[in-house]
Amino acid sequence: MEENMGILENMGILENMGILENMGFIDRELNRQALTQAENDIVEAITFLT
Repeated sequence: MEENMGILENMGILENMGILENMGFIDRELNRQALTQAENDIVEAITFLT
């Protein structure tokens, strides 16, 4: 069960990374760091990136 949660979490991060890239944030590593720090909260990640 815990493994499935990790997969779902990774899918959410990948989806949000795509959203960030579409918004013009093209540094994938920085986007990943921002999403990790923001616990995958895209609004908080954008705040970190700007």
